[in-house]
Amino acid sequence: MSLPPAPPPPSRTPLGDPSWAGRRKAFGIPIAVSAAIFLLVTLANMTYLFGSTFNARSRRHALNVLAVDYDGSVIGQALAAAYSDLKADTFPTLTFRPVVEFAQPALVKQAVCRADYWAAIYTHPGATSRLSATLDSNHTAMAPYDAHDTVTIVYNSARWPIVGEQLRGNLERLVAASRGSYYRSNNGSAALATLTGRALPQAAAAAAYLDPLHPADDIILPTLQGSSGSLTTVNFVFPPLLQLFLVLALNGVLDALQVHARARIRDVWLLRSAVGMVYSCLCALVVAGYTFAFREDWGVDVAAAFFQTWALFWLHLEVNWLLFDALVGSYVSMRFVSPFVFTWLVINLASTSWPLELMPRWYRVSYALPARQTWVLLVRAWSGCGGETRVALLVLFTWWVAGLAASGLGVRKRCLEAGARAAKAAGGGIQSAMASSSTVGGK
Repeated sequence: MSLPPAPPPPSRTPLGDPSWAGRRKAFGIPIAVSAAIFLLVTLANMTYLFGSTFNARSRRHALNVLAVDYDGSVIGQALAAAYSDLKADTFPTLTFRPVVEFAQPALVKQAVCRADYWAAIYTHPGATSRLSATLDSNHTAMAPYDAHDTVTIVYNSARWPIVGEQLRGNLERLVAASRGSYYRSNNGSAALATLTGRALPQAAAAAAYLDPLHPADDIILPTLQGSSGSLTTVNFVFPPLLQLFLVLALNGVLDALQVHARARIRDVWLLRSAVGMVYSCLCALVVAGYTFAFREDWGVDVAAAFFQTWALFWLHLEVNWLLFDALVGSYVSMRFVSPFVFTWLVINLASTSWPLELMPRWYRVSYALPARQTWVLLVRAWSGCGGETRVALLVLFTWWVAGLAASGLGVRKRCLEAGARAAKAAGGGIQSAMASSSTVGGK
């Protein structure tokens, strides 16, 4: 038995045909409105993102740097004089503290590690004495002068890699200016007179005068690998997108199988929560995996930091999952999902891409965002240093608890709406069947 022939395809007409005259406006206006919304949202979000770094150089003075003068003599004085010359809004602020507060350099490093200061610079005990001894000596057997044994710079490179390098550059500029201050001082002038007065200046003395002080670096976890710039940017954009994609897929699957319409609401919430928790765990494992796979010569303790990174990203992605699960397709209709998600990702990205000290005051709202607090905890996990740990944990767990409650409300709304649609469809089907039977009975 042969199959009946397929019905002919519907006839198609050009959009310029008069039959489309009344419908062009019906699809033209929504497209234009959607395009305008997307353009305005993009403008607003990119303005927010670019505004976070606008005139950041003029706020560089907000980066506080600890300065301790263990030398207590000419080199320390030259450092202070150089800072007086360089002091400006575009230069980090040096806070000079007495030696009694920081009895040894290890305490200076601890202050930077606690994030009390962005960086520190200190002169070495006896630095001026060693320099003077070399300049005054005329013995050819004199040991070479070590200019690095004069000043040390301390900073946590993992805290914000790009800012760490900027701080280092500014402090090296300060040390270079200190040389000029030394040359202009009475000691520098006397040293030059001593050298020029000798018939044959001693080589070590001449070298010491030409390079009287040079900074030594004491970096907490150097973070110079090629992927370091992605740690505060890409890692907080693409992983949350994975959460969104599965939420959309889960909505489609459960709607198609009428789970939202027929299953008990509590069971639907438990199912979606379990899927989100497992998926967030796997996503976090992927993030931790590629982060450490491309660490290059990053000196982080992989054995301990890997699992901490995994756990922190798990919590961060779980927060994002709960947010999307609560809002996408329920309180935020599908027409506005793109602007909503784009805005959420941008404001979180702005909170991690740059320190809040270098942003306008309005951006202090970023303290309440999960991405920013996740980054604070990651720095702690990687370097063993950092502050605001309790605040970061409080913010993240507040988001998590609120997300659980909001997710329950979102699932309830989604299930009730799906049930109403199913009941309406069933009622429409019954009415159609009754109408058909009435027609047949009438015949």
